Amino acid sequence: MDEEFIQKNKLTVRRLFYELMNKQNLLLANEIFNVRLQANLNDFSIEGRSAFLKVLKKYLRDFPALHYEVLSVFGEGDMVCAHWKLITRLEEGDMVVPSTGITVFRFRIGKIVQLDQQWNNRRLQLPANE
Repeated sequence: MDEEFIQKNKLTVRRLFYELMNKQNLLLANEIFNVRLQANLNDFSIEGRSAFLKVLKKYLRDFPALHYEVLSVFGEGDMVCAHWKLITRLEEGDMVVPSTGITVFRFRIGKIVQLDQQWNNRRLQLPANE
């Protein structure tokens, strides 16, 4: 795969964390996720962009003070891996809860078609697809 595409995919991943998650710009989701997105998040999987967005909206509502910091991003072929740190408060005035994780993204035609995420803090786990 061309280095230009790898760099573009890496930029998309950074935008996911800084624009979609930190700024809660949900309009970005249609631009970066394939409609057939397969998301594997610690202990459960979500199929389809709309199902993922439903879970993501609930997560952002439950944890409005979250902030992701991307520690490193690297890519090869159609894959990009991000190592990140998350800091948030569980409730107003509650303790700060740090977490770290790794997400591996697979791209198809410039959009994320699969993501596999593992992280170390179950208190901030995304809710199961309801």
